[in-house]
Amino acid sequence: MGPANDLQERRAKNAKRKKKMTHSRLSDFKKKHKVSMKEAFQKIKEYNSCRGETVHLQKRYIKLPMRKGPQKKERKEQELRSSGRRHLKTMEKRCSAGTSPITIQALFDPDEVGCIPKIVVLEGPAGIGKTMTSKKIMLDWASGNLYQDKFDFLFYLSCRENQHHPWKHKP
Repeated sequence: MGPANDLQERRAKNAKRKKKMTHSRLSDFKKKHKVSMKEAFQKIKEYNSCRGETVHLQKRYIKLPMRKGPQKKERKEQELRSSGRRHLKTMEKRCSAGTSPITIQALFDPDEVGCIPKIVVLEGPAGIGKTMTSKKIMLDWASGNLYQDKFDFLFYLSCRENQHHPWKHKP
């Protein structure tokens, strides 16, 4: 029980204290991040209104019909060529014809074999709701209604905005 044991005990106490402080800081950062994401995604631009006017995302969100799994090339091409109501009808027909529809809540659930997807790709024609669905996922996570047990943090990266970012065009 000499100075070596005393030093070892103090180091162990300091390590516990540091771990507790780090966890506390991370928890605080998570709370701040959620508040920030909720503020950023709960209001969206209202395109048919006065400049600067916004509307709550929940009022404009329409559930996007989604299918799980890879597609055959022909189906994918037909789906991408269709737009608007035609696309919705095509998706509804496919979902009722044996392809498995999926909800936002189930995007990261294990498949039949038990594998959990690491990547989810939303694809479809322009204007069908991919961006709105992504924003809805962010809002629901920040509000505590989605993926709380699956992810500590969610980050929204807009491909559309990154495509036009000034740093991209520098040689």
